[in-house]
Amino acid sequence: MGGHVSPSDGVPASDEVPPSNAVIVPIDGSEHARRAIVHGAWLAERRGGELVLVEVVDHVGAACAAEAGLEEMLAEAGLPGQVVVRCGRDVAEELVAEASARPASLLCLATRAGYRLPAAVARSVTAELLRRAPRPTVLVGPECGDHPEAAKAIVAWLDGSRPAEAVLPVVDELGGALGLEIWLAQVVSESASRAVGALGSDVNETGYLRHCAQRLRTPSTNWDVLHGRDPVRTIVDHCREHPGALPALATHGRTGADLALHGSAALSVAHQSPSPLVVVPPACAPV
Repeated sequence: MGGHVSPSDGVPASDEVPPSNAVIVPIDGSEHARRAIVHGAWLAERRGGELVLVEVVDHVGAACAAEAGLEEMLAEAGLPGQVVVRCGRDVAEELVAEASARPASLLCLATRAGYRLPAAVARSVTAELLRRAPRPTVLVGPECGDHPEAAKAIVAWLDGSRPAEAVLPVVDELGGALGLEIWLAQVVSESASRAVGALGSDVNETGYLRHCAQRLRTPSTNWDVLHGRDPVRTIVDHCREHPGALPALATHGRTGADLALHGSAALSVAHQSPSPLVVVPPACAPV
């Protein structure tokens, strides 16, 4: 098991109580990983929380250098925040543990990062986080800009299933905290139409989204039903047509050809979207 190490004094920090509303940004030394910092800082400021840069090292001897590097990043960016170095060989496990220790936190990470490991291993770390993360996760893809303050809406993507609806309380909380409009959207394919139809003959496509909107504390200002064979392409095209609209979806933790509600398809959206993607993993605790 990896420990939570504070390299400044070498004492495990397991007895400390971390602050709420933290935004955790994993750092691995790559330039792309650093691109998530500006988005994490914006999220932390708008949510009234703290920016936390986290690096995972595989031995305690590397902790001091890692902490110094993280402190330098904060200083260069002119940002307040905290740095945490965790020691362990399983990067995903350490990040899950850090998020679990911060009940009201968000994870915010770049999707094309090396973790000082081959790219295929880095992708597997992100995929594992989408399966196991206990908190909502914001993915900053390579097509994302560096101006998160341009965000104006958060779009909850639904498919008629209850697992997909796990995104609703998250967009409700984030929409209010970030001052964003809440939009609801659905890609209708043959299988999605069957799922909506299973709710009752009196519920049509738009009626389903209206039903979901009624469950929000923050009123939804827009909802739309789109038809497309490729859900990933439909979502990405919608993002490009609506600059400043952040897509949000819940992953089922399974594979399939329905809406992009499984980890690998969510990564495909994140890699192509010009806006960060908010993902609600299947292990995510209620907000």
